[in-house]
Amino acid sequence: PRAGYNVIVSSELLLLHDGIVVAFDDGIIRKYTTDGKLLWSYTTTFQPQRVFAADAQGNIAIGLHSNDIAATDSLIMLNANGTERWAHALHNTRITSNAIVLRNGTIVIGGERRSDGGVFPVLHCYSQTGQSLWSRNTVDTPRGLSVSDDTSFVVSGIASVLFAEPKSSVRLHSVTSGDVVWELFYQAAIVSSAIVSENYITFVATQNKATGVYRMNKGGANVELLSVSDTPLFIPEPALAPNGTLIFSLRDYCGTLRVGKREAFGLVPL
Repeated sequence: PRAGYNVIVSSELLLLHDGIVVAFDDGIIRKYTTDGKLLWSYTTTFQPQRVFAADAQGNIAIGLHSNDIAATDSLIMLNANGTERWAHALHNTRITSNAIVLRNGTIVIGGERRSDGGVFPVLHCYSQTGQSLWSRNTVDTPRGLSVSDDTSFVVSGIASVLFAEPKSSVRLHSVTSGDVVWELFYQAAIVSSAIVSENYITFVATQNKATGVYRMNKGGANVELLSVSDTPLFIPEPALAPNGTLIFSLRDYCGTLRVGKREAFGLVPL
């Protein structure tokens, strides 16, 4: 739909029931129909984050990165027609995770806040109308947020220490208060957002050049670890099939890696 326009897509595609939303590296966010017709365009001087979130009405939550690394990032909510509903500066905060929107319209986003000469991992929560509900410091930097159910969400975080083994966490938070319901720590680097299915929470982590798919139940107990170190390089952001199988895209050639319970199903050429 943008033939002849020399810009690069800078976000993942957000597929809605009535179209596709995408951001470009010039700061323009646009929505198209599935056959390429432009529905609306929104322009910002900041850099939109790679992953967007939307509610049931088609309102879209987007984090915006300031061009100055020492400045404040922002969170905006666009109406379904592309007009700005509200915007908030996340004071002294750099966004480090995607935003999520829960079924009741609550929006959560994670970042790092600078205060008193230090940097503190933080979560911010807003109502559907843009009211600040709570902010909570966390034990490590939020990297991925995933909706668990109507009252909770999952955060994967990592505390990278120079010349030391990485330490990561998976935490379940209450949407109402931001309090931690349970948390687990891993001596590994979590490199994907958590995939939350009906019964399990699954993510990808690496340690000492080994890669594994971790699965836990929704009560926070580890269920299994499946090594995928011997498979071809893949992009560690899985899609969840209706039968519970995880599907990864390969990096070097057209194909997918399918991972099921207790076994890697192998490669499927495209």
